[in-house]
Amino acid sequence: AGGGPHLEHLEIFDVFTGAPLGTGRKSIAFRLSFRHPERTLTDEELAPVRESIADAVAERVGGRLRGG
Repeated sequence: AGGGPHLEHLEIFDVFTGAPLGTGRKSIAFRLSFRHPERTLTDEELAPVRESIADAVAERVGGRLRGG
């Protein structure tokens, strides 16, 4: 929902659980693909989308963005 209209694909490619994270916690790595039908999207356009996605994850599951 936080990905906006140009989010084309989301793929979860790794899920890690283990002692370093703590009980009941997961690290989920995912790949996002964005596409505009007429032009190349810029980093400046996608930066707020990345924040929106992080906010949506935090709101829905209590997650947070770890790296970037």
